[in-house]
Amino acid sequence: MNEPSEIQKRINSLRSEIEQLSTFHKRMGLADHWISVWLMIITLASSIGAGIGGIFMNFSSQATGGLALLPGLMAIVASNLKFQGKSNWHFRKTEAVDGLLHKLIYELPIDPVAQDVAAVSAALTKTKQEFLKEWEKTFQHNWDNFHGIDKRAGNIGEDGHNV
Repeated sequence: MNEPSEIQKRINSLRSEIEQLSTFHKRMGLADHWISVWLMIITLASSIGAGIGGIFMNFSSQATGGLALLPGLMAIVASNLKFQGKSNWHFRKTEAVDGLLHKLIYELPIDPVAQDVAAVSAALTKTKQEFLKEWEKTFQHNWDNFHGIDKRAGNIGEDGHNV
């Protein structure tokens, strides 16, 4: 049996990398989606439980208050950690790398040359860089809200410092 050519080795290596990326981001997308769903379920259940328990079931004030705190806490967690947005990001990245996998498998010439494989590799690098920039812009934690800094209220000077 003939050993694979250097080009075929590169194709196989790139294919493996893309498949691993796709699998990882599918899993992360599903995990973030289900975390988002469960946060919503906990929020609704605790709100309903506090209302029904406090009005009809004579829950103690501590139990009712504890349940009533959960929706606010869940809202803070959901809005700061942005699980649904992260889920969408992971699924979009999965689609992007799956497109490159499709190109690698089905759109290369019958006898590919190094430049054909390099073009797919360069597209993968560009895709990863674009998604990293989007992640940093969209999902990077911003602690300004916890330091009393509010640009809308005018508490920031022209130079960006507190006034």
